[in-house]
Amino acid sequence: MLPALAAMVFTALLPNLDQWRRHELPVLPAAADGSVTFAGARVTLVELSPAQLTTYGDQPFELPHGVMAWRAVLRLESADPTLNDYCEIALEDAAGRVYETGADEISRARTDFATCKADASPAPGASPTASASPTASASPGAAPSPTSGPDAASGSRVYETVAYFATPVGTEAVAVRLHFPSDAYHDYRLTPQG
Repeated sequence: MLPALAAMVFTALLPNLDQWRRHELPVLPAAADGSVTFAGARVTLVELSPAQLTTYGDQPFELPHGVMAWRAVLRLESADPTLNDYCEIALEDAAGRVYETGADEISRARTDFATCKADASPAPGASPTASASPTASASPGAAPSPTSGPDAASGSRVYETVAYFATPVGTEAVAVRLHFPSDAYHDYRLTPQG
């Protein structure tokens, strides 16, 4: 009976242990240009703003009392986005608290799964050379685009991924943290550029 009880307690605490572990990792800042380069991908935070969410039926989503939603748009540049490492994306507030994606408070809103891994296929209805919308991607949260903008490296593809977070009302979001499972010893911190 005691081993079963210990297993239940450990299972209940596992998400909290992971969150505690993530807070203890050294956080590496972005480069001078505001980007982080990891596993062949250059990642930049292009937007961090309060979000107006919708339901899957495209109706306005009503947040629970005392909760606000945030939207982070990451720009990823890579020669082959399908080879990028997966990442966990978290929001950091001015007090240093970290909020994960997938919060229960916004789970019924239209919030795709966001990661640094892209699907190389174009968005539904888009031509292979058209730029895709982040919310219309065939891969949850990641919108591939063959764009080679002025700051894109030669031969690179540029795409965006959008992450959503729930925080208490009044939270001041200041950065996004990336955690790559293949680098278990660091988190990477991105602040909005511009």
